[in-house]
Amino acid sequence: MPLSALLLAVGSSICWAGLDACRKILARHLPAVPIVLCLTLGQVPLFGLWLVIAQTYRITPGYVGPALLAVLLNTLANLVFIRAVQLSPLSLTVPLLSLTPVFATLMSLLILHEVPTRLQTCGILLVVAGALRLHPVPDGKPWLQGVWGAFRAERGSVLMIGVALLWSITAPLDKLATARSAVPVHALVQCGSMALVLLLMLTGTRRCSDLRAVKGYVGPLLIATVCGATAVGLQFMAFQVVLVGLVEVIKRVIGLVSAVLLGHLVFHEAMTVQKLGAIGLIAVGTALVFL
Repeated sequence: MPLSALLLAVGSSICWAGLDACRKILARHLPAVPIVLCLTLGQVPLFGLWLVIAQTYRITPGYVGPALLAVLLNTLANLVFIRAVQLSPLSLTVPLLSLTPVFATLMSLLILHEVPTRLQTCGILLVVAGALRLHPVPDGKPWLQGVWGAFRAERGSVLMIGVALLWSITAPLDKLATARSAVPVHALVQCGSMALVLLLMLTGTRRCSDLRAVKGYVGPLLIATVCGATAVGLQFMAFQVVLVGLVEVIKRVIGLVSAVLLGHLVFHEAMTVQKLGAIGLIAVGTALVFL
């Protein structure tokens, strides 16, 4: 892999990790819809400027379908993400996004009849084992019952599995969309369309007054907006020169480490041997899924 391609993937991953922490901070004080609306709306002028500088406006036939579906699924995924980190610790929820490649592999099996290799199967099992291992089991209960109970007790973890499922679908949709358009065009269309959908949601539910609360959190919103715009832009560029699977591996491994470190340093979440072992299982399993 060329160094420039690796830097695109790593840079995108670091920005995603920063965005995760910012969203956790904002989720403590604001509802989900205003957070996602402000972040997407704030990215529109940044991507608009990128489009003007790049002066490339290519859109080819077949773009609208995957782009529209990606917008709808990304909107839902981002809202559920905010709710998940509102309910549960960052270090327990974000690592579950490593189930994204697991879901993608299983869907390929069900829809395309693409049978995973032995290494991929081992990877799936390791990721699932690590996800279950993340949640501490109360003493005195049978292992399976204890794991299931501990997992269900963290409602944010359950929601984050849904986010992983949604993003297992949006990554290939974004790949298709950027193959049929210029990267700045798709970035601008996606953010602008997501903002429009969220505005319609607030208007339809008569909750535009929720936006007043964001005035006290302009700083974190600005930082999150820059992180989000940079993450999306670099990821779309990486998709053009690197396999989606490899980008996802880099993104998830960096996200795993960052979730535990930031969760401990910023949000004072426990860093236990069990949690670190679970993160190790997930990281190894994620890599094997893409071999």
